[in-house]
Amino acid sequence: MRHVGIGTENVAGGGKYSATLLQSVDTNDKYKFVVLANFPNGYGVFQGMTGKSYAAVQQACLSEEVSGNLGFDTDNCFPMFGIPKDGTPEVIDETLDLGSVSLVRAVARVDIGIGKKDANTNTWSKNGVKFNMTQIQIWKSGKQYAYMPLEGSFSSAGGALTITAPSPVGAVATKAYDNTYITSGTYCAEKIYLPEADLQWGSVYDTKHTSRLAIIVGGKYNGSQKETFYRVDLTNDQTSETMNILRNHVYQLTIKSVTDDGYDTAELAYKSVPKNIGFTAVSYTHLTLPTKLIV
Repeated sequence: MRHVGIGTENVAGGGKYSATLLQSVDTNDKYKFVVLANFPNGYGVFQGMTGKSYAAVQQACLSEEVSGNLGFDTDNCFPMFGIPKDGTPEVIDETLDLGSVSLVRAVARVDIGIGKKDANTNTWSKNGVKFNMTQIQIWKSGKQYAYMPLEGSFSSAGGALTITAPSPVGAVATKAYDNTYITSGTYCAEKIYLPEADLQWGSVYDTKHTSRLAIIVGGKYNGSQKETFYRVDLTNDQTSETMNILRNHVYQLTIKSVTDDGYDTAELAYKSVPKNIGFTAVSYTHLTLPTKLIV
């Protein structure tokens, strides 16, 4: 790392930012750029890191451990990361314009619903599935996340930044979402945010079964008053596709069928072979957010 320049918005709401950097000494003195947006608690972490590698800076840019559930709003915006000019080194002078920079969110989102997802909104209808969802637990979820992805875990071409592998950090814990997160016992959308995770795939119920992140759904089957629990892995029952948790991705899981009660406890569901539930899982990337940066 050579220098940190703090961006200021040229015109409020205009989406264009300027930053002051050290000028190149000649035309051979070129630098790659990294953009971090909504970085919390100032930029003190970068003090003393001049001359450090990308890998060293990446390891220093970690969130604090989060004891509860991750949440973001207008006062607590998504931390974001971008690579201007597809990572091409540039000469820094007074005319440098980095153009539009695609920014990606530092975390992923998980939505889960029962029955059938509406094609135009993040809502679900039961569609005949006789199941009422009462809670969701995320087992082995990360307690913190990296503001910058690991080197080699992303690519940039044509102005688009693509995340290709997770950058997990730190310890894990169980995150719980009670019925206040769930609409009409049917779906939980735009409320669960997770750090990246490497799910160490072989197959469901392999030797890594109790080491990887999994979703535990609690609910009541077919009018029963008894709450039981079901394990849902980041796979697709129809295609056998497996997924890691990647930043800037949305994972939408649809419970297509429930055929009987699940396990008596969430722990037993996590440790056991998934049963009595059928689902599909799809992932897609968030739209990247363009920001105009001039230095």
